[in-house]
Amino acid sequence: VLFFNGTVVARLNADASRLIAAVGATLVDAKKEKLVRVCLACFRNLLEKAADPKLAREHATFMVSAKVHPVVSTICSQKSFPDEELMEDAEMLNTFLSEVYDEMSTFDEYRTELISGKLEWSPVHKSERFWRENAVKLNDNKHALVKVLVQQLKSSE
Repeated sequence: VLFFNGTVVARLNADASRLIAAVGATLVDAKKEKLVRVCLACFRNLLEKAADPKLAREHATFMVSAKVHPVVSTICSQKSFPDEELMEDAEMLNTFLSEVYDEMSTFDEYRTELISGKLEWSPVHKSERFWRENAVKLNDNKHALVKVLVQQLKSSE
């Protein structure tokens, strides 16, 4: 319900990755049309009610990391549900997430995974080339990503 309030959406930034991951996991496992409808509506509102386009893009990046895009794409391609509003939400999300996905670099993916706490060692992230090209980016914003990584390592002990 909170996703439908623009003021609340603007304040969710700190917890957005965890909320998006939770709703994304729910969407991936959803079998009932009503549940799918609510998940898609939440995601659409997160994007449309974001305070600025940068925040909407960040939310969309978290959605891509949470594997929402393939689910939404499948819903669109299979025309899985007769509910027109649900399908409109799916089409809007598919378009937005496709644009964001196409623009994402592998470092953007790594950054999003790191912030969300769900790191995956994909072949790209294991490559020497990836680290040679992107290691310096860990120094951005006063080493914010390094601090996140250190915090995650401490909490995993």
